[in-house]
Amino acid sequence: MKLSIAILIGAISAKRLNEFVMVPSSFFEDSLVESDPIYGTLGAPKLPATRLTDEQKFEQNQRTFKPREWTHDQEQVKDTDNSIKIAEKLVGSKMPSPSDPEQKVKIAKEKHVQYYFHDSDDEDDDTYQTRKSLKAAEKSLKTRFFINKADQQDYEKAKAANTLR
Repeated sequence: MKLSIAILIGAISAKRLNEFVMVPSSFFEDSLVESDPIYGTLGAPKLPATRLTDEQKFEQNQRTFKPREWTHDQEQVKDTDNSIKIAEKLVGSKMPSPSDPEQKVKIAKEKHVQYYFHDSDDEDDDTYQTRKSLKAAEKSLKTRFFINKADQQDYEKAKAANTLR
């Protein structure tokens, strides 16, 4: 008959070996409970905080946060809805929904405003000072800031053509 023996970690003396109960291996095969082969039921032991890197501490801190219960901001949502209701009552009609198919067709037929970049004629003192501060920051940090990818491509072309100011 095939028998299995419960083995404890560490050396077991011959006297103590006789104290263990011999259990047939079929008993374990029929069991529905399986043990974690690496850690016990409590999981892996926790590392002390002194052994964690800054990134691991941050990650552990982020994982322990409880999800926030979001509520509508009174000023942003409820007051705006109330203002829309008052305006609809004053005007005598409903505000159209942007997802309404009729409104989508109407918007597609309308002419859209074209926006153009400002040139030096449109520049006032505020925009001049902002651009001056940006240039100073770029020189100080030895980097270049771009508004978008097209701005970066234009810069790269001008740099390649050696036409930068």
